[in-house]
Amino acid sequence: MNSKSKKLLIFDLDETIIRSEIIKNGIIDIYDFDIKVGDEHYGVKLRKGTIKLFNNLKKKFDLAIYTAGTESYATPIIDYI
Repeated sequence: MNSKSKKLLIFDLDETIIRSEIIKNGIIDIYDFDIKVGDEHYGVKLRKGTIKLFNNLKKKFDLAIYTAGTESYATPIIDYI
C-alpha cells in the first residue's frame, strides 16, 4: 500500500497518547522520560502500548499527532515516540 492510498489517523497528544506534569519534587523515575520547556521541567508517561500500536498502524495508515501545546513542548515528545 503506497502512502497516497493510506488513510490518515490523527491522535491527540495530551491525555490520550501521553500524560505529563510539571516535576516539582525532583522525582523523575515514575516517568518514561522528561523534557525541559523554558523554565519548566515535565515528566512524561506514555500510555501503555503506544509504541507498539503506532508501529503496527504506520504500516497501513499515515499518522499525525495534534496538540494544543507549544511546539517546544510537543517536538521532544513526538521525537521520543
